[in-house]
Amino acid sequence: MSIWTQTVEKVVKFTVDNILEVESAEKYYQKAEELRVRNRLDGAISFYEKAINAEPSVYIYWHGMGSCLLDSERYKEAIFYFENASNLESNDVSVWSNLAFAYIGLKQYRNALEASEKALKLEQDNHLCWSTYAFCLQNLNRYKQAKEAYQMAINFEASNPEYWKNLGLCWQGLKEYKKALNAYRKAEELNPNNPEYTQLILSIQDRSQKKKKGLIFW
Repeated sequence: MSIWTQTVEKVVKFTVDNILEVESAEKYYQKAEELRVRNRLDGAISFYEKAINAEPSVYIYWHGMGSCLLDSERYKEAIFYFENASNLESNDVSVWSNLAFAYIGLKQYRNALEASEKALKLEQDNHLCWSTYAFCLQNLNRYKQAKEAYQMAINFEASNPEYWKNLGLCWQGLKEYKKALNAYRKAEELNPNNPEYTQLILSIQDRSQKKKKGLIFW
């Protein structure tokens, strides 16, 4: 057998092997997605791992694994996969948003804020990006900025009662109790069956009564 023939055979074998690996990776990924939808997360994780091992340069495999770990509340592990996904594809807003959620799960709000800022830069008209960014600011006690960010989220999605509730909490953190009360009332109007909103309203009204009696000053 000539050297040329041997070289051609090696190239053909390498190409076929690569094609088989790509096809296998896609099948593993599809199986992982199916299992995740059925909430069989341990099985899904196993197939995401196989997809990554077969074709490590595809960011959606890393993202899928991170998302599955996030669903499983395995936040520290999820961060590793989201960071690898972001290294392969930095323009997918869901990668940065999910990375922020994983950091939030660990209560690492500064890191979550950084990830949420990157998501927001990609989609400035996305109310979920604004609300995640606002939530991070809120948990860092940066109420003024958080309040402004929640207002932006509300501009794009005014029917979400949680945005109004969190806006109220920010107003309360700024000692703007009347504005907090209005926000809580809006949250209750949107979802009258949530007792948390009613309790927040009552707490502000109770504070107002105590102020009138001279028991507190604000």
